[in-house]
Amino acid sequence: MITKTTHPTYKTIYLTIDESPSKDICTKLYYLQKYKIPAIIFCIGERVQQHRDALLKVIEMGFIIGNHSYTHPRLSRIDLTSAQQEIILMDRLIDDLYDEAGVKQPARLFRFPYGDRGGENAAQLQELLLSMEYKQPLWSGVNYSFFREHTASACDIFWTYNVMEYDFVDESDIGKRFANKVWQLGKEVLEPGGWLESDSNEVMIIHDEEETSSLFFKIIDQLVAKGFEFKLPQL
Repeated sequence: MITKTTHPTYKTIYLTIDESPSKDICTKLYYLQKYKIPAIIFCIGERVQQHRDALLKVIEMGFIIGNHSYTHPRLSRIDLTSAQQEIILMDRLIDDLYDEAGVKQPARLFRFPYGDRGGENAAQLQELLLSMEYKQPLWSGVNYSFFREHTASACDIFWTYNVMEYDFVDESDIGKRFANKVWQLGKEVLEPGGWLESDSNEVMIIHDEEETSSLFFKIIDQLVAKGFEFKLPQL
């Protein structure tokens, strides 16, 4: 049983899960359902092909599937046509999944791999996203200046807090990460960004990697114990 603690700052976490799906995705999402935690699941096309049945179940469970490109490249390192195809091919897969599940897609949501918005092709990629009806949700209470600047002019979804569980050695690193005010994330590791004691709500990333699946449940437990509220943005 998880004992909740009184947190000095009442805040909301908008949970997003990147680089999905792994073979463990349904187990992870059943765990979130246990605590009534909603999430946006940003998926990679190559992995969709491997775990299609699992993603149909994800849709039936009420989670939202977002576009995280087809092969997860840094889009600034490939040409414009290839970058556009990364978005388009994944978009078609998501349409097919929702059609097969018989569920109306609630919104078209996109996150660039690595937060790499395409370098010199950034403007054209934003135009493509806009033309395909991708949009920026309303992230109530997220007041970091870098995030407000990003969302004011972009269709893609950025973040304020990356758990970075891929760098953890063991479970003890979870508490260290959540307590650390210096190891902050924004656009890059060394720039200003989210930390859990701030007065801003957080758009949080956890990654759906098999290598860190055992940590996923412990991360959620610690977040729940801190008494945070979990919501979806206004779509």
